[in-house]
Amino acid sequence: MAASVQQRIAIVTGYNNRGVQPQELGTLDPNRHLLTTAECLVEISFITDPLDEIRLFDINYKKQLSEAITLGIIDFLQRSLN
Repeated sequence: MAASVQQRIAIVTGYNNRGVQPQELGTLDPNRHLLTTAECLVEISFITDPLDEIRLFDINYKKQLSEAITLGIIDFLQRSLN
């Protein structure tokens, strides 16, 4: 799922798709959910990029980001059901 969401987010943000970076994060701790639960943490901006602050105030940009996340999840689900 993370790869699907990452691919969609990269299109909207214009950033290079550097792929999924697996990490041990508390929010994704397998002890906090079923092992069969799909999960990912999406980082949609870089604090080092001043343009991101401006873009994150734009309602249309935020809508594009939310649609990209939604489409990434749909992509994942469609592949999983086939």
